[in-house]
Amino acid sequence: MFYRTIIRDGDDHHTLVADAGNEPDFAAFTHLLTDGVDEEATWCVFLENVGGGGEGMPESQFFTGRPGTAPDFAGYTIDRVEFQIDSVLIASPGSDQKHDGIWTDFGLAGRVVVWGHR
Repeated sequence: MFYRTIIRDGDDHHTLVADAGNEPDFAAFTHLLTDGVDEEATWCVFLENVGGGGEGMPESQFFTGRPGTAPDFAGYTIDRVEFQIDSVLIASPGSDQKHDGIWTDFGLAGRVVVWGHR
């Protein structure tokens, strides 16, 4: 989800929405979230001409605090997924920690919200 979305400095407090009407891979994505298997949830950030990185963890850890006893949203129908952006930081040139003159500082904070029903 949102892999083609460009997030810019100043996009704080925006909400990205994915559903069956605007995301071609929505059905496949929601199938993974509702199949009862504890797959890896991964997220990546890429900056043009800079690079990026990502992390991952099992769904059961990524979606802590959700209702139910399955490792994911088994038994639910997912209507939409939102990424609510709290803050964005892109600073280039950045802090230049390697002292080579090539450095971009970036940070992205937000939360994933899954809307659906049983």
